[in-house]
Amino acid sequence: CVLLVVSGLFVRTFIALQHVPLGFNPHHVTTLVLLPEDPHQSPAAFRQTDEELLRRIQALPGVQSATLQGSLPFSHYQFVMSAATDVGSRPYLKGDMPFYSIVSSNFVQASGIHLLQGRGFLPSDDGSKAIVVVIKQAFAHKLFAGHKPIGATIKLHSGPKDKPSDNPLPGNMTIIGVVQNEFQAPNLGAAFWPMVYLDYMQVPQKSFFLSVLSLDSQFAIRSSLPQATLRK
Repeated sequence: CVLLVVSGLFVRTFIALQHVPLGFNPHHVTTLVLLPEDPHQSPAAFRQTDEELLRRIQALPGVQSATLQGSLPFSHYQFVMSAATDVGSRPYLKGDMPFYSIVSSNFVQASGIHLLQGRGFLPSDDGSKAIVVVIKQAFAHKLFAGHKPIGATIKLHSGPKDKPSDNPLPGNMTIIGVVQNEFQAPNLGAAFWPMVYLDYMQVPQKSFFLSVLSLDSQFAIRSSLPQATLRK
């Protein structure tokens, strides 16, 4: 009887896990993590290499879209940073510490994450204008409860002793889209992270964010081709 009960609970749990909403479409997506041959190259050179890799991957026959993505779901490679953030015009509150993740313009299409409001990034979001960001649903619920996040601004919080040069992303960032919560940690029971997605082309050349980006390159490739073909 004990064995039957345990087996029944196991099967029920397994079925429930299969129906957990992931927030993104994992089918026909191959993830790729590359480490630099020269870890001492400049962040600007590293970004140029990533641009070339993205162009080559997207040009492969059968590849629908590809994106650079600093935090891959269910991966131990989570290159994100938590930063104190001012939200709109209200005073900074302790605990306003979302995670920032670097992505590229095809992030929404390639990852298959569900866009709930607004839009994703466009090639024209290249840093020549004001910085725009996409936020996760968990961020909107925590810091924009009862308010519309689209069009609102956020910025990195500066303390009274901080210098302007200490800020890796000076100025306001305008929210253009909200995406559904997606699991980041390899645990389905983990809480959703309040996340801010930033197009790497908008990051200033001397920003500390580029130094984080230089630690590795993570790509998500959406294609119907077999993974063995993509590895070649």
